Order: sequence, then C-alpha cells, then structure tokens
Amino acid sequence: MRFFGVVLGFAVLLAAGASTAQAQEFRLKLHHFLSPLSHGHANMLVPWAKTIEEQSQGRIKIDIFPAMQLGGRPPSSSIKRAMAWSTSSGRCRGTRRAVSR
Repeated sequence: MRFFGVVLGFAVLLAAGASTAQAQEFRLKLHHFLSPLSHGHANMLVPWAKTIEEQSQGRIKIDIFPAMQLGGRPPSSSIKRAMAWSTSSGRCRGTRRAVSR
C-alpha cells in the first residue's frame, strides 16, 4: 500500500511539472536579409510565423526582423544564388545552364 502512495505522489508531481511546462511561453526572433515587400517574407515567413503562433495557442511567438534590422552583413552572392535554386525547373535562377543534382 505504501508503494502505491509513493507512485501516486510521484505521478501528481509529474503532472504538476508537465502543466507548468505547457504554460511556458517562447518568443523567438527571425532575422533575415530579404525586403519586407519580398515574396519570401510576405508570402512564406509571415504566414508561417502566424501558423506557429495559432497552432501553439499563442505560446510561441515569432518576431520577424527583415532587411537586416538586427545588424550584421547580408550573405555573400554565392549563398544568395544557392537560395534562389528552383527545384521545379532543375535550373539555377538567373542562368541558362542546367545544374547537376
């Protein structure tokens, strides 16, 4: 009987800890080099951040800082070219040659 009481007490403590963990809120910063008017920002990142906030019932909030607002240097042109990769055509945007996969 004592064992059952210890297990029940442990379960209550575990449940109390889980409920406080669920109530914890997170605020994240998303910093990028794109313009606030760009397709990537307006049509991908902003809706994604809103979806995360809705699905977490407001526990996760994402603050977006476009156009290098938090400082730093934008990535080099080679990284920008790699990010402009178009998987639908198999070509790198801005070039006429096919890129091997």
